[in-house]
Amino acid sequence: MKRICGNSIGETNQDVVQFCVPLLSQQWSQTKESTPSSWWSNSELRKKAVQFFLDSIDVLVKHVDDIMQSGPDKKATVLYILAALYDLIIQDILPLWLKPFAAGLKTLIIYTLFSLLIDFMVNKYHNGVWKKGGSDAQTQPHSPAT
Repeated sequence: MKRICGNSIGETNQDVVQFCVPLLSQQWSQTKESTPSSWWSNSELRKKAVQFFLDSIDVLVKHVDDIMQSGPDKKATVLYILAALYDLIIQDILPLWLKPFAAGLKTLIIYTLFSLLIDFMVNKYHNGVWKKGGSDAQTQPHSPAT
């Protein structure tokens, strides 16, 4: 078991990693090629990179949840894939003056921000209700007892 940023995570499933990383890398290449860029500003590419990461997390959480059993191993696998994607994508979207801080940003983004996002998504998929309103008691917000 690995310990990263105070959180224990399990072991990665290399079969899933070997399947997902090339597939998502290819999707990123297609996204990058379809996005116009200029040498002075790549803000459109940055927006697409953020959306790509969010979509990838969503797909990975669902996919890994379906094929793996252990919770910590699932999270470790998703984080490992996201770290590999980060290494690929960050070189295209970071401004020159931030590139020396890419490793520190990786720790912050992947192992803190994305880790919390994964926990949130898993909780929503397992326990959450996506509908607002409705007649079902589960869809109504619970009010605290007074």
